[in-house]
Amino acid sequence: GIAEVWFWQDGNFSLYRLDATGTTYEATPQSQLFPDLDLATLAQYVQPNTEPQAIRQFRRSLRPN
Repeated sequence: GIAEVWFWQDGNFSLYRLDATGTTYEATPQSQLFPDLDLATLAQYVQPNTEPQAIRQFRRSLRPN
């Protein structure tokens, strides 16, 4: 019953959403839960070795200039 599942592998996100029947997951290019989230930009900041710094940089990138 989880509506959307995200996988992180080889520097990229793969997203899957539950289909209308609620029995199968289908690949989807964009999050249904966060439709305005730019996954390519977010992927630039996913660096497990420097996670706190990456989170701060990502938040700064979201602020309008």
